[in-house]
Parts: sequence; C-alpha cells; structure tokens
Amino acid sequence: MPPSPSDRGLRLIPIDPQASIRLRASLDLLRARGGEVVHRFYAKLFEQFPGVRGMFPADMASQEREFIETLVAIVELIGEPDRLRPRIEELGKRHATYGARPEHYPLVCNVLIETLLETSGEAWSPQLETEWSQALLLVSESMLIGAGQLTRGGPTGPAQENLAANPAGPALSSTPTRLD
Repeated sequence: MPPSPSDRGLRLIPIDPQASIRLRASLDLLRARGGEVVHRFYAKLFEQFPGVRGMFPADMASQEREFIETLVAIVELIGEPDRLRPRIEELGKRHATYGARPEHYPLVCNVLIETLLETSGEAWSPQLETEWSQALLLVSESMLIGAGQLTRGGPTGPAQENLAANPAGPALSSTPTRLD
C-alpha cells in the first residue's frame, strides 16, 4: 500500500540493486585508503563547524573506527530496511544524548559528500553523488526519528525543512523501499 501524503517521516526512496553495488564499490575504495578519508571528514567538519567539536572525544581513533563501521553497515543494509531501520534509529537516539540537533544532520551530510568527492578521484560521478546524498538523507531521517526529533507523520520543527528541501529528489531505482 502506498504511503499517504502525510507519511513523510521516511520518504519513499527507491533502492536499486545497481545503486547498492555502486555504493559498496565506492565504500570499498574508501576503506582501502584506511582512516585517511574518515580523518579528513572529521578535520573538515571541525574546521567548517568548530562548535560541534565539543560533542566528540579528544582522542578520535575509536570514533573514526565507529564511523566507518556505521557507513559499512548502512551501505550493506540499504536494501534491507527491516534490518537497517532499528539500528539507525538507535544510532539517532544515542546521538541525541551527545547533543546532536536536527540542524547538524544536513551539515554532516554535506561535509561527508564533499569529502567523498575529494577522496574518490575519478571514481566519483554525479550519479554516485546523488546515490550517496539519497542514502544519507534516508539515514538522517531515520536517526531523527530515533532521536524523537522527527515523526513518521512529518517534521517536528523547522530544521527538518533542511532535510526535506528536495522531497522528490532523484530516485535510486524503480523499486520502492521504505524504512517505516
């Protein structure tokens, strides 16, 4: 049954097996570069948004490992919403206890996309950018639901407008998948 127009908590984002393959290949390329990509991501995040630095530990080694492990899990499970949703919602709940606010999510997503673009070289493409952006939007919305800052019926505050600026967006496929 298709979602009602008011059911915007996790918008319908089609996931195509080829998009999943491209995301995995992209992630494998990044993993092959060790911690360089994740280290660069955090350096850019803290440079562009120094106010978020206090939300992270002084020693970032374990944080960087957890970040890449989370990205791996997201990419591996993107086509399995029943397995991915609870994990990501729990992640959102934990992030809320660290002080993450809804307005932080688009900032983090943008810095991650910038970092992926910079570190992927010729392997990066507009299609891959769209697929990563869509996947990160899906994850952000799920995390915000877990944090109680977004409901499945729609945004609970103006910060969600940043996440929902392009509700249609380009599809990742023609086969719909939902996390809610």
